[in-house]
Amino acid sequence: SRGYKQFIPQGDTLGTHLSNKSKCALDIAASEGTIVKAVDGGTIGLVGKFNDQCGTNTCTAEKMLGNFIIIRHANNISSLYAHLKPDSISVKEGDEVVSNQEIGRVGTTGFTRGVHLHFEMYSGSDGKDSGKGVRPESMCGNSDLKPDDNLSGC
Repeated sequence: SRGYKQFIPQGDTLGTHLSNKSKCALDIAASEGTIVKAVDGGTIGLVGKFNDQCGTNTCTAEKMLGNFIIIRHANNISSLYAHLKPDSISVKEGDEVVSNQEIGRVGTTGFTRGVHLHFEMYSGSDGKDSGKGVRPESMCGNSDLKPDDNLSGC
């Protein structure tokens, strides 16, 4: 069913999201196990499986995202979905996906303070090496979105 989603933009005052790249990320509050779908069609560029949670002193850079997926889309755009529930990733590197295809489920793996989906979009990325972060709402043609706006048409 279609509904409204709560989007929480990142910024300099939100703890772990301090880089220019992650300021363009969204943390999307959701219940554990909520289905995560691809925002658009593309090719799975990278799948990372790090099932454990980690803290400030125990988390290596590679484990911060926990279980994650990067999808390469058209026009040199990539999307990243992180903190996915253990054993929920339903795609592998090289798979082709279509818009709205289930790819995993929301969880708490990696460096996180609670259940949510960490979502980022990049331009200039090959799907394995992060490019320049872009504000996801700019992909919708609307840079004035409010936290309770319905983004189902993106």
